[in-house]
Amino acid sequence: RDELIYHLEIPRQFLAHGGLFQLRDNIYGYFPQLGEMLFLFGMGTSGVIAAKCYHMLYGVLLAAGLYGFSRASLDRKHSLLTVLIFLSVPVVIVTMPLAYVDLAFALYAFLALIGLLRFFETTQLRWAVLAGIFTGAAMATKYTGIQALILLMCLLLLEHAFHRRKRWPHGAWILPLAALLVFFPYLWRNWSFTGWPLFPFATGPF
Repeated sequence: RDELIYHLEIPRQFLAHGGLFQLRDNIYGYFPQLGEMLFLFGMGTSGVIAAKCYHMLYGVLLAAGLYGFSRASLDRKHSLLTVLIFLSVPVVIVTMPLAYVDLAFALYAFLALIGLLRFFETTQLRWAVLAGIFTGAAMATKYTGIQALILLMCLLLLEHAFHRRKRWPHGAWILPLAALLVFFPYLWRNWSFTGWPLFPFATGPF
């Protein structure tokens, strides 16, 4: 259903109108649309099948990422088992060949977590930047990425407190800043069209 309602329909309307326009009959068009922009490119060049292939590619990349990450602590056989377990999850099997954004969101959130863990290990700020960029990509794919940002910030602050670090946690402002820079274009679009950056979701009196 989501394919028909907005994952493919919104890019189709953008193509028909020659760019962004103010949607008046489909509130889903105001969701963050990083994934749909890839579908737009695929549909504009090679049709619907190309759009679907992007989501399948994200599933393959996530499986490869799981394999590579697990190899740090598991042998090859058990790393392959990790990938097999992931690929056997029903929602993965069902949605991978569809024009959905869930696996794109999962990949970005997974890479953001890896970046944060590498930041913990090395304290190099470039990992906090990368974690922020991938968190921003998750936020620009689904609004639930905002929750991912909050969770990663909690992990960062807890790790800082647990190790009783005396210096200021620079990652605590670098990560959210990088994330918001990636997310900002979608917030600005919604603000300019509707007057509320998180449209269609209400927050407090907004």
